[in-house]
Amino acid sequence: MMRSAPLLFVLLLAGCTAADGVDTPERGSDRADAGGRADGGSESDTVATSDTLDDTLQDDVAVADSGETDTAADTTADTTAADTAADTAPDTAPDTAPDTAPDTAPDTAPDTAPDTTIDPACDRDNDGFAALSCGGDDCNDNLAPVRPDGSEGCDFTDNNCDGANNEALDCTFYAHTPSALYRIDPFAGTSTLVTSTPTLWDFDTDTDGTLWGIGPDGLYRFASGAWSTVSGLSGVTGSSPNGFAIDSTGRAYATGGGQVYLVNLDTGTFSLIGNLGGFTSSGDCVVDKSDTIYMSASGFGEDDLVRINGSTGAATLIGSIGFPSVYGLTAAWGFLFGLDASGNVIEINPTTGRGNIVQNFSNRVWYGAASSAGR
Repeated sequence: MMRSAPLLFVLLLAGCTAADGVDTPERGSDRADAGGRADGGSESDTVATSDTLDDTLQDDVAVADSGETDTAADTTADTTAADTAADTAPDTAPDTAPDTAPDTAPDTAPDTAPDTTIDPACDRDNDGFAALSCGGDDCNDNLAPVRPDGSEGCDFTDNNCDGANNEALDCTFYAHTPSALYRIDPFAGTSTLVTSTPTLWDFDTDTDGTLWGIGPDGLYRFASGAWSTVSGLSGVTGSSPNGFAIDSTGRAYATGGGQVYLVNLDTGTFSLIGNLGGFTSSGDCVVDKSDTIYMSASGFGEDDLVRINGSTGAATLIGSIGFPSVYGLTAAWGFLFGLDASGNVIEINPTTGRGNIVQNFSNRVWYGAASSAGR
């Protein structure tokens, strides 16, 4: 067994050399293949071709081992969805947005606007309606609220240009003579008898519409179509009260001679507020919707309109009404009206005090007036 060891070693060495492709005689045979036979051997071209394939395979392995990127991966990367999206996105976005936006906007807007324009000379109050003189239907081109779609209110104007005034509205207030109670419409010039009255100097309506009056015999209330006595008068220190008014809080005032009183409607008690400062009550006082107290004061031939401080009783002259014996005052629908002993209904300017006759009932002597509920 020991003598065969060298032979085994030689065989093993020859096998390793062939596997590694470093056999010197074979490389020599390759040269012989290129030029023909050598050494009289029998090796053919087929052997050389196998050797060449072996070299090629070794080269492929070497390329793979070197880390070079495989060409198949390159092809796959070029056809991915991301590449396709990137290639197509810019083609459509800019083409459609700018094409449609500017085409339609300017075409339609200017076509209809000029059709409704009215010549400014025919619409001086800028209410959107042409004047009658221009063939339109605005019956007063100087007042914007007066127009065909205007709202009627209690006043002297046909606000909706339909030829009627204050239609479907109750525009009346109370007024009384020494013996009768009336409802007067100062705009239409009508009066309607309601009922008789006790002896009253003046009256006014409470916040709930109840009518209260004062006379020489006491405090009265009108309810359910009839008058009833509430109480006698107490606390009066001077002349008998002839003016009476109730403010928006239910606070009642009375004027008489040169004094102003606060009146308790439950007991009929008068409490002195103060003196009028030289003015004398002609016959009535009134509180407007802003709770300003006005009074008609006896003047020299003509009555004056004065304003009263409800806390002190001091009166301030506003101006002459221009008519004597203005015994009744009422404030309604933004107007201040006075009624006198000659049957006149007078519109009074609360800023200047000046009065203007708007209606006349020649057979009446007006004593007092009072706004009715809802005015």
